Amino acid sequence: MTRERSAPWTQRLRLQRGDKPQGVSHICIGSTYSNILLFGRVRSSPLYGRYKRALTQQVGAVSGLSSGVAGLCVGIVAAEFAMRNYRDKHRSSMLAKASDAFATITRRAYTGLAAQSDGVGEALFAILADNGGSRRADELSKGTQFQLYLALRIAGYHEYAGLRQPPSGVPFVADDIMETFDNERSEEAFSLLAKMAEVGQVIYLTHHEHLCEIARKVCPEARLHRLP
Repeated sequence: MTRERSAPWTQRLRLQRGDKPQGVSHICIGSTYSNILLFGRVRSSPLYGRYKRALTQQVGAVSGLSSGVAGLCVGIVAAEFAMRNYRDKHRSSMLAKASDAFATITRRAYTGLAAQSDGVGEALFAILADNGGSRRADELSKGTQFQLYLALRIAGYHEYAGLRQPPSGVPFVADDIMETFDNERSEEAFSLLAKMAEVGQVIYLTHHEHLCEIARKVCPEARLHRLP
């Protein structure tokens, strides 16, 4: 574990520096935290025993800490592990929904989305249909970026609605996000909004008359309200 990564957690522990036993460094505490997270991921790995022994040794090294500091360590670990587990569980489902929506809106110019490493961290990439290549989200055109944003919002809406029993959703509001879309992609986007309206209310605000016509073509049940 690098010193930079350890710093945010060890800085909190420095508040109780007087409770630190002689010879135990802050980086040791940070390393214990790191190995606890890794420990949970390698239980089925051949390295499980090695990490377990290393973890046991490091936990023993900080056993002289006060109950307050020890409790803080355990609380941080538990919260971080729970958040990581929740994100990992739900991210794949939402990413799949966003991929399908993005492919639909772009009329299969892109086949979907993928989360990939960019050498620094994890970034979102759009997968091209013609050659299987990919583009980072920030490398897409402005219009396609808006289509990606809409796809992510649609996926998030369905993810939230699906967690409710029976499935239902809160109102979905979009403010002229299609103003840079061509007519074909606008049709696809409105078809997705029409499906969302089956489980909740969808409100789309626009000052573009041609989008009103497209919406009524795609979803004849849509009601148009003209504001003064």
